[in-house]
Amino acid sequence: MISVLIVLPLTAAFLVFLWPRQATFIGLSASAATVILTAICVTSVYLSGPMHTLLGGWSPPLGIRLAIDGLSALMLSMMALVGGLLSLFAPGYFKRSHDKPATITLFWPLWLLLWGTLNGLFMAADIFTLYVLMEISLLAAVALVTLSPSQVATMAALRYLLVTTTGSLLYLMGVAILYDAYGVLDMVLLAEEVQSGWALTTALLLMTIGLMTKAALFPLHFWLPPAHALSPVPVSAILSALFVKGAFYLLLRLWSALGEQAASAEFSLVIAMLAVAAIVWGSVQALRQRHLKMLIAYSTVAQVGFFFLAFPALANSHHTGPDIDPGLAGSAIQVVAHALAKASLFLAAGILLLARHSDRLSAMRGMARSLPVTAAALALAGLGLYGPPGSGAGLGKSLLGQALHGGEHGWWEPLLTFAGLLTITYVLSMLRYIVLPYRGSLTMTPVSLWLQAIPLVLALCGLGLGWFEPLLIELLQVQSGGTE
Repeated sequence: MISVLIVLPLTAAFLVFLWPRQATFIGLSASAATVILTAICVTSVYLSGPMHTLLGGWSPPLGIRLAIDGLSALMLSMMALVGGLLSLFAPGYFKRSHDKPATITLFWPLWLLLWGTLNGLFMAADIFTLYVLMEISLLAAVALVTLSPSQVATMAALRYLLVTTTGSLLYLMGVAILYDAYGVLDMVLLAEEVQSGWALTTALLLMTIGLMTKAALFPLHFWLPPAHALSPVPVSAILSALFVKGAFYLLLRLWSALGEQAASAEFSLVIAMLAVAAIVWGSVQALRQRHLKMLIAYSTVAQVGFFFLAFPALANSHHTGPDIDPGLAGSAIQVVAHALAKASLFLAAGILLLARHSDRLSAMRGMARSLPVTAAALALAGLGLYGPPGSGAGLGKSLLGQALHGGEHGWWEPLLTFAGLLTITYVLSMLRYIVLPYRGSLTMTPVSLWLQAIPLVLALCGLGLGWFEPLLIELLQVQSGGTE
């Protein structure tokens, strides 16, 4: 059944090409069906344990295995919640925007292709299948960026393609080294076979650098801000909230399965330093921006730094037993909270573009009066990025703090407080315009309330995520135990 989470969106993408006039109907129907099937699968995992399927009936190492455990179930839930609401937002946005009428027809097959391949990436259990799915999702993501009519966006898409393809090649080189050394590709089998040595260290180093490039960790982040800021608004939300999570998720999987044999204090220290640099650099650049979408894009660079604190947290952890490692749990929850907040911010920026025909921060003046729902969404999503107690990001940072406390990397814990201050600084620099009066005559295009409600719902979900801590921890404790 779990393979349907891949097949359904891909089939719908093909149907849109056959019947382009029915693109929105097919897209919304497929989105609703995918959300429902995801909810069924995640509920089954929560109640009954991990799910597995063997494509073609062949077991690894000959066959391809798909599996859903607690971590992948949480990522699939993120895809369903954010993806479902983005699918509702996109038709209304493109109908009111200045994009060409054909844009929505092209958007649906690319978005459904990306959704299906990301679902596959969160379920695939062997490192070569993951490579194939990453490449298909990359092509869909780059094509989505080119939906913007500007030449600058096209150049950003080409740079996006070239840089991330380089990362893919590094990852593939690592896959080749591991297969040559151990003869298997399934991560469970690899975890049983690998031994410390040059093959594992070299392969894991190549794969890590490649995935860091795709996840846009500083200093390999330079492709991300223009690609995310210059895309059509629904595409910006998809890329920032969902697409960058795929590479990071794969890194978590790789290091959880193989890192124990190759990890070192020096490596985790390097990752921690890059994470700190990403947080500081992304925050400073966000403060310098005068356009809302570019500010949000640079904040993604900073938040990716938060994600990568999982690696020093995991290296520092002395956790044993069946319970989930707090560093891994904190990172996973923070990823979901970021997806909800970042999607809300970009969609709210889209409302601003529709209403004021500009995303300059100065165009936000007077929003508290003229667009109160959107202003509330921006404020709550910004608060969700900061992570107050009870929010999803707050819970994630609290768990990361537990993992970082004491031991070899205990001195990284105060960084979470400092990074939170940087986050709230650029969030406040954005939000202060909301309450300032608009200068001059105000020209505004009305935007429907239901369209404004979608980013507000996303922001509220991100803030309320922390209230479900027992359920989230219990779900993450469901671990895949084998290859059958």
